[in-house]
Amino acid sequence: MSDGIRQTCCHVDGRARRQTVHKAAVAVGAAGILIGFVIFGSRGTSEAAKDSAGVGNRPQDVVASMIAAAQRGDFQDSATSESQALRFMHHVYDQRSELTGHVVSDVSIANDSAASLVLELVYRRDNERYKFELKRVRDGWKVVELTPVDRYSPEIPYGTPVDR
Repeated sequence: MSDGIRQTCCHVDGRARRQTVHKAAVAVGAAGILIGFVIFGSRGTSEAAKDSAGVGNRPQDVVASMIAAAQRGDFQDSATSESQALRFMHHVYDQRSELTGHVVSDVSIANDSAASLVLELVYRRDNERYKFELKRVRDGWKVVELTPVDRYSPEIPYGTPVDR
C-alpha cells in the first residue's frame, strides 16, 4: 500500500456474477419487448386499419379511414362505394382546412353483422353529426348508409382559451 490508503477488494464468485448478469439481461430483454409492443403493437392495429382501404376490424376504424382518405383526397376507398359516403368524403375534403378533429360515439354492434355509430366532426366554428350504418363484409365493415343528423355551434367554440 502506498500513501497510507487502504484498498479493499470485494470478490464475487463466478456463479453469483453469472446469475446477476443473467437476471439483468433478462430484465433488459423483457423491457425491450414491452417497449417494442407499446410502440409498434398499439400502432400496428390502427395503421393496419388505415391501410386496408377502409375495411378495418371495428366499425370506427372504417370511419377513421374514410376521414383520413377524404382529407388526402383519396376517394377510391372500397368501404365508401355508396354515393352518400362519397358525397360525405367530398364534403370533408372541401372543409378539411376547418376540420380540427372527430369523435365517434354510440357504437352499437348487432349480431356481429351490422353496426351503427354516430360521428361528430369538429370544426373551428361549428360541429356536424352523422349517423353511420355499417354491415360486416368478408374483410371487415362497409358503410351502407350515412345520414346527416345535425349541425350546431357549440356553447364554447373550439379554441376558446380556458381561464384558470
